[in-house]
Amino acid sequence: MAAFGISRESLNIAIGGLVVLIGALVLVISYRGGQPGETDQRGYRLEARFEAIDGVRPGTDVLLTGIPVGEVERQYLDTARNEAVVVMRIRDGIEIPYDSSIKILSEGIAGRKYIKIGVGGDMEMLGPGDSFLYTQSAVRFEELLQKVILSAEARRAAAKEDAKADRSEDSDTGAGASEDGNGGLGGFGMPALGGDRDGD
Repeated sequence: MAAFGISRESLNIAIGGLVVLIGALVLVISYRGGQPGETDQRGYRLEARFEAIDGVRPGTDVLLTGIPVGEVERQYLDTARNEAVVVMRIRDGIEIPYDSSIKILSEGIAGRKYIKIGVGGDMEMLGPGDSFLYTQSAVRFEELLQKVILSAEARRAAAKEDAKADRSEDSDTGAGASEDGNGGLGGFGMPALGGDRDGD
């Protein structure tokens, strides 16, 4: 029985150790799978400064000729210049001319934001840590709507003024025609009557 008990205890210890080992391997694999891989860490960083970056956040796509070539890594406020700085990670092998432009756009009027790179023609390429020289900030939907409303109101006011001017011109033309008609009748009748008296 003692021998059997020791053998059983050893077996339990072996099984327990195997379970612990398998559990440790699963944890290691899960941890490595949940972390950004080596491929995800490749690439180089570029920066761009904007007056407004409404809707842009880490993970926002960066497109070149409509193809995703990177994404926004982080963003922060430069308090000294009161500008928003967007840090992007661009994939290795993507060359961007130094004079290229970058702007924040949206899919539709109120769709999600993305960043579009306009390819320049410079022979020199942007390198790690460089900044775009030409940027265009995000267009706020509220500001765009306000511009449309103000433009419509201005056109409506101009149309009212034109209609008012047309009515005033028509009124002046009618009054002038009436005065000319009355003067012609009086001038025609009086000489005729005077001529009859002279003849008598």
